[in-house]
Amino acid sequence: MAEKIVRPILTYADEAHHSSNNIYTKVINYFNPKLFLGMTATPDKRDDNQEGKNIYEIFHYQIAHEIRLQQIIFFVRFIILVSVRLFPWMIKHCRLRS
Repeated sequence: MAEKIVRPILTYADEAHHSSNNIYTKVINYFNPKLFLGMTATPDKRDDNQEGKNIYEIFHYQIAHEIRLQQIIFFVRFIILVSVRLFPWMIKHCRLRS
């Protein structure tokens, strides 16, 4: 008797830029999840122009969130600037309670 395969609601893949790899493709096709969530820091690869290798195509061009390196650099600089300016004021005016 064949075992019944339960279709998962969510399948998650870290390093999703490897999703075009044969093993990832087999897993995706085997489970056929309702939602396949992939996370990657490198969605734009050199082999994107090859059929079946484009990460955006594999995920049906559905992007939940995208943040680029320039945005992260700006955000980190902002946090550092605020921290450097705020920290001396906090030391001077805030008292730690025991």
